[in-house]
Amino acid sequence: MKHPELPPYTERHEEVLRALAAAEERGGGEPVHLEEISRGAGLGTDETQILLDDLRRVHHRVTELAGSDRPDLGPRFGTAPRL
Repeated sequence: MKHPELPPYTERHEEVLRALAAAEERGGGEPVHLEEISRGAGLGTDETQILLDDLRRVHHRVTELAGSDRPDLGPRFGTAPRL
C-alpha cells in the first residue's frame, strides 16, 4: 500500500514559523493567534492556517492550544519545544 506523500517543507513554511517565533517573542513567550502570525508572515489567514497545520501535524514544529482566553479569536499557536 502506497503512503500519501507528505507536504514538503517550503520557504512559506519557514516564513510562517519565523512570524510565529517573532510574535511569541514580542508577547513574552506566550502562544499567539492566527491573525497575528498571518500579518507577520504577510500571508492571508487561509494560507497561514494550512501552513500552520502542516507545521503542526507533519513537521512537528508548532503546537496548538485549543482553549483560548479569547474564543472569538480561535486557537493560539506556539513553537514546539526542540528535544
